[in-house]
Amino acid sequence: MSKAAWRVLNFDAIYDGYVAANLTPERFLDTLIRLERDVFNIDRPRPKGHRQALLRVAEPLNLKDWFADYQQNRTITVKTVTQKIHQQVQQKLEET
Repeated sequence: MSKAAWRVLNFDAIYDGYVAANLTPERFLDTLIRLERDVFNIDRPRPKGHRQALLRVAEPLNLKDWFADYQQNRTITVKTVTQKIHQQVQQKLEET
């Protein structure tokens, strides 16, 4: 892939006002790291400090409960379970 294409990919997630829209240290440092990659041609810049992550996990989904439905109609059951998982993930994201 060309260097120009890599530059575009590096800044693809950044838009005008990205940092100001939700001013957090994480956004500022993310932008700084992307800039370092581009200006200094560094593939993996050094971390700028310790980061913390909070992981929220939803209740387990027992797929055995869906097995009879799956045997009758695989496509609909997979779609239904996928939607249920999506809803649980979205709910956890909105709780933060």
